Amino acid sequence: MRKLLNMFCAVVFLFAASFAFAESSQYEGQPIKEIAVLGNKLVNQQIVLSKVKIKVNDPYKKETVNEDLKRLYDSGYFSNISIDVEAVEGGVRVSFVVKEKPMLKEVIFIGNKKFKSAKLQKVMKSTIGEVLNESQVKEDVEEIRNFYEKKGYTLAKIEHEISIDEASGRAIVTVYIEEGLRVHVTQISFKGISVLKPKEILKVMKTRPDTLFSSGILKEGEFAVDLDSIVQLYRSKGYIDAKIVNVERNYNTAKTNVFVVIEISEGKQYFTGNITIEGNDKFPLEDLKKELKVKEGDVYSPPQLNKDLGKLRDYYYSRGYLDARIKASSTLNESTNRMDIAYKIMEGDITYVNKVDVRGNARTKDIVIRREISVIPGEVCDSIKLKKSQEKLQNLGYFKYVDVSLRPTEDRSKKDIVVEVEEQKTGEISFGAGYSSIDYLIGFVEISQKNFDIMNFPSFIGGGQKVRLRTELGSKRQDYVLSFTEPWFLGRKLSAGFDVFKRTRKYYSKYFEEDRLGGDVRLGKELGEFNRADLMYTYQKVDITNVTDDASWEIKQEAGTRYVGSVSLELSRDTRDSWIIPMRGYRVAIRPEIAGLGGDTEFYKLTGNGSLYIPMFFEDHVLRLGAQAGIVNQYGDSTRVPIFDRFFLGGATTVRGFDYRHISPRDENDEPIGGNTMAMGTAEYTFPLISRVRGAFFFDIGDVAPNYASFENGYLDAAVGLGIRLNLPIGPIQVDYGWPVIKDSNNEKEDGRFSFSMGSTF
Repeated sequence: MRKLLNMFCAVVFLFAASFAFAESSQYEGQPIKEIAVLGNKLVNQQIVLSKVKIKVNDPYKKETVNEDLKRLYDSGYFSNISIDVEAVEGGVRVSFVVKEKPMLKEVIFIGNKKFKSAKLQKVMKSTIGEVLNESQVKEDVEEIRNFYEKKGYTLAKIEHEISIDEASGRAIVTVYIEEGLRVHVTQISFKGISVLKPKEILKVMKTRPDTLFSSGILKEGEFAVDLDSIVQLYRSKGYIDAKIVNVERNYNTAKTNVFVVIEISEGKQYFTGNITIEGNDKFPLEDLKKELKVKEGDVYSPPQLNKDLGKLRDYYYSRGYLDARIKASSTLNESTNRMDIAYKIMEGDITYVNKVDVRGNARTKDIVIRREISVIPGEVCDSIKLKKSQEKLQNLGYFKYVDVSLRPTEDRSKKDIVVEVEEQKTGEISFGAGYSSIDYLIGFVEISQKNFDIMNFPSFIGGGQKVRLRTELGSKRQDYVLSFTEPWFLGRKLSAGFDVFKRTRKYYSKYFEEDRLGGDVRLGKELGEFNRADLMYTYQKVDITNVTDDASWEIKQEAGTRYVGSVSLELSRDTRDSWIIPMRGYRVAIRPEIAGLGGDTEFYKLTGNGSLYIPMFFEDHVLRLGAQAGIVNQYGDSTRVPIFDRFFLGGATTVRGFDYRHISPRDENDEPIGGNTMAMGTAEYTFPLISRVRGAFFFDIGDVAPNYASFENGYLDAAVGLGIRLNLPIGPIQVDYGWPVIKDSNNEKEDGRFSFSMGSTF
């Protein structure tokens, strides 16, 4: 019956529309002198006119008006629209007669106890005071259901009702909620498995049983993804017939815990048979086969097949064959019982770059954008380089939006590169406060501009340079830093810059204070995708002041002023997947430094460090293995390495559980005075607890000695501990507690301590 009614309404509408347009066809081609909107009370006339294409003085076309009618319906503001066309002097007037949908007056939540109505209101996109969109309300109710599910209330029931007061044109949405109780997964077991072990399957699942390392909350959306991940895991190992047969959910009486049983049909394992490639005229078959990881006799893996298909496409695209079409098909060979793979290629012709068109940059200079584009006019159009160019532009931080596309030209062998950007603010001024177990309370003010242009007076914006002015003031330290960086020095991908600084440290020792005033100039160069070299010359004046009368002879001889001119070169390799919370990869660096190139202090120093991040058995569980070592010694006229360039260990960033700088040779007052040789290692296991919070277990060990010869009889200390890592919008917070397990004679009284650091911006 409902279908017949809908068909009847559609016929009536089409008849009425055809009648109306037949009547208005007499005005076809006449100029539009006026456009009016009638019947609107809530929706502004300008909003209506912004949705239509017809303009005053355009010729009247009923086809265009018909499209405008559809656009107005699609806007969701109106329940009915008609068009009135009438003759006026010199042309026609077009009137859109609208009947508005009611305005949303209020949203009422009934039954919500776990979450406040204001919080649920934020989940909805429907806005009070705007026109009611019933489709959006349905989507909002679904989002509320998803919200409850993500919080573990998988049995929550959400319904809604819309009441409309026709007289006032207002609507009220009432959302009825039966929250139920939060459901935790007590156990996940599997039926029908023999090929894979349960822990292998659990490793690809986000849903986990309730343990110390997992909340165990059942989220149906995540669980559905988990089931697909299980199937994909089997397919990656050649079991392409694998499927989920059944899922049992056995709840306890209170429906707070659930026992999940997943039944899997594994099927048989398939292997790869013949691999053929057809249609390649431009490149040798042997070169194309080198791109393929899957070989004959390997386990047949659809995910790996897709990767190989992508590699073949990239092979052609990177050589300018942007129109190349490559398809892969798999067929079961009945005689060999293996999966034969066939690649069919339509190569097309090579494409060259005609020109690069940059759009949307009002402040940023063209050259700043163009120098990040890795292909230039006249070159083969390498789409892989273009994709990386877009990523580089986005990573600059100058733009909200970056799009790099290709535009055809009259010459079919050439295409224009069109770079469209939407700029964003790049200057920042911030101030805040922080606290650590080393610095205690400290405040800062910072002004920075990452799209600076020193030659563009008075705005100083648009050149892609970086400038930063930062002041930090605290009870134990004061810092003043001015930093400038030109990322493309002399038009080359060569980073150049300088820093001017003044630093005061009072927490190094109770017997003296240290002041540094100086600056540096630096050059940096990327050496491929992961490698980098940074060369720096630093000149500074170092004052050891306020030396107390009861200080040792070793410290008193450090009193006064030294001038240090040094040059250093850091070579690093970084393959980490993230700088903030790395999950895999490594970073290693070595840094030789020599002082004596200016100033009155001569020493040489060599330091190295590395960190390896290893994904562990469960998702987001990571083991970090780290090590660092260093040696420093005087030469020439210098008789010793100054205390400010010696090595110390202990504290929040080195060997936790020991006081800051306390792993060190001591003077007659038992005061740390540093050593010329240092080595330390760490093993840290981190794991997620809840959103933005990670737990950690660690083991740190380190040794500092006066020199290399006495290193084996040095000051070896080690600690174990646990900690919390919070990645919050206000800044990172790290809290650790370490227990010394190996103590040298200088640290016999150490019995464990907290190390705490945080930073916040407000």
